[in-house]
Amino acid sequence: MEENIIDSYPETNISTYCQMTGTYPAYGQTITGNGQKIVKAYFYLAKVGSPTGNMVYKIYAMTGTHGSSGKPTGDALAQSESKDISEIGSSYELVGLDFIGENQIVLEDGVNYCLVAENPNGTISNYLIIGIDASSPTHDGNYFYKAGSTWYAGSSNDIIFYSVAKDQAPSNFFALFN
Repeated sequence: MEENIIDSYPETNISTYCQMTGTYPAYGQTITGNGQKIVKAYFYLAKVGSPTGNMVYKIYAMTGTHGSSGKPTGDALAQSESKDISEIGSSYELVGLDFIGENQIVLEDGVNYCLVAENPNGTISNYLIIGIDASSPTHDGNYFYKAGSTWYAGSSNDIIFYSVAKDQAPSNFFALFN
């Protein structure tokens, strides 16, 4: 796994999953910034059937209370590169997407954000599943999901994820320019 983790909830915590369909196109977790730029995020995903289209990860400001009722508000603050979901396997894998250029935003130290995985093209038989912990969640944030166009928060689950910061001390001269 990457170094410079901003926040995470490792895949060893998985107990079940949620389906990312057209009805439920986005899931995520409230996270806490540490003053570093986000450059990559991972979610624990697998596909069912033969879903098509692209997915992205997004960062939103949070409304509500981190750990119980936190959920996205406003427009996305940053968006990752997109990924063709047909390239995701049918067994769980950590799927990493990069935040590039102006989308590498600083997640302010101690400020809560919403990290979202979004796949608006899932159908009843062709969709992605996202790994969650519904048995004994211990992350200090909370999970949330989108149903239609409305965000809902819940404190009984945590999403499996990693948010990764840019290395603040590059080991070589050329890394300063990446």
